[in-house]
Amino acid sequence: MRSTQKRGAQPIAARVLLGGFLGFILAGTLLLALPVSNAAGNWTPMLTAFFTSTSAVCVTGLIVVDTSAYYTTFGKVVILVLIQLGGLGYAVAYSSIIMLLRRRLSQRDQETIKAGMNLPHLGHQREVLKLVLISTLCFQALGALLVMPAFLHHRSGGLGAFDALFQAVSAFNNAGFSTYSDSLTTFSTSYVVGLVLPTLVIIGGIGVFVQADLWERFVTRKRLRLSLHTIVVLRTTLLLVVGGLILVLLFEWNNPAVFGGDGVGERLIKAYGMSVFPRTCGFNMVDYKMVMPMTYWLTILFMFIGASPGGTGGGVKTTTAAMAFLATLNTFRNRTSTYIHGRKIPAKALLNSYALITVWVTVLILAIPAISHFDPGLDITDVVFEAVSALGTVGNSRGVTALLSEPSQLILIALMLIGRIGPITVGSIAFRQAAPDLVHYPVEDVLVG
Repeated sequence: MRSTQKRGAQPIAARVLLGGFLGFILAGTLLLALPVSNAAGNWTPMLTAFFTSTSAVCVTGLIVVDTSAYYTTFGKVVILVLIQLGGLGYAVAYSSIIMLLRRRLSQRDQETIKAGMNLPHLGHQREVLKLVLISTLCFQALGALLVMPAFLHHRSGGLGAFDALFQAVSAFNNAGFSTYSDSLTTFSTSYVVGLVLPTLVIIGGIGVFVQADLWERFVTRKRLRLSLHTIVVLRTTLLLVVGGLILVLLFEWNNPAVFGGDGVGERLIKAYGMSVFPRTCGFNMVDYKMVMPMTYWLTILFMFIGASPGGTGGGVKTTTAAMAFLATLNTFRNRTSTYIHGRKIPAKALLNSYALITVWVTVLILAIPAISHFDPGLDITDVVFEAVSALGTVGNSRGVTALLSEPSQLILIALMLIGRIGPITVGSIAFRQAAPDLVHYPVEDVLVG
């Protein structure tokens, strides 16, 4: 007989997490709507402020107005703070929820946090929080100092220094917001900017747990070996960066709209940025409307994969893509288990990987036709690019964000929020916890494929 136990309430952690991000977004909306934030001294339309605030808190970078020209210094500072809160919030919210609600969290809540925020484990909250704050501030400060001479060359004094800090914070948090109208196109041949900012994106994207693992393994020597999580993240990230760089050079080498008269060094810098930024940062070093079709689809793939668990970026995550790929490969090889670096991957982890990818694809299948319906004049390739960029919290665009109708902008806002807090977290709010069955049913196979 089936259990009649009532369904459980919505997970506390998921509601607190969603409420926290919404609180930041609404506060940012109100501040950005004020005349003091608007360069023209006018009230900013509420939807414009709402879109910008959501994009900043969700560290995306999609914009419906030119950040550089539309907002005052006060407005840009508000955006900068929202980016920092959104980036830090990924780990700070996790630590705060555990510490504040520790005695009230059910097993369901803990699983929601782990799955929704892509965390390898729950524990050591204070240590994690401390490491997040220290590593964030140190890397951002170092990055700002390194790129400051290049930005001071374009804008002297306080403006140049602010530009350097803004870009460094935006890069580390994988946000993609820029104080320049053309993003980083002005600095596309700068070796310092072209090396430092993508590297900040990678460091912020690999996640605090990987940073902690590397620190304990090579600095404090508390660990004898790196965790499997760290190994998978580093290997997958390296493969994506190096593979992306090579493919971009291959696809765009003879494209004058991308490389023009650039030398080998400048081409390597641009290719490095084009292999890193699409994985959830969104800085532009080139016009993506001018890239070759293969580069377009490569960028879509990178935006889909995104950063790593516990990092500041979005996407389905590097580990998810790696495990799904290896599990699929093993299926072709008729192997029943998946192994990575001499370790067997639990079936639940593989199931979560496929579930996350399925949810991602489903959301896009619903969003893309909806945007096309409200904006029938847009090319479908631009719509796909925009939707994947929003859900992956990337921020890359082919120049159509500002052309979208109000319903389409609201769809992108929903996509950015879902991408930031995680589809699994959203699903845990939408579907209440089911009571466990008291009866175990017999197993029977079903033909697949």
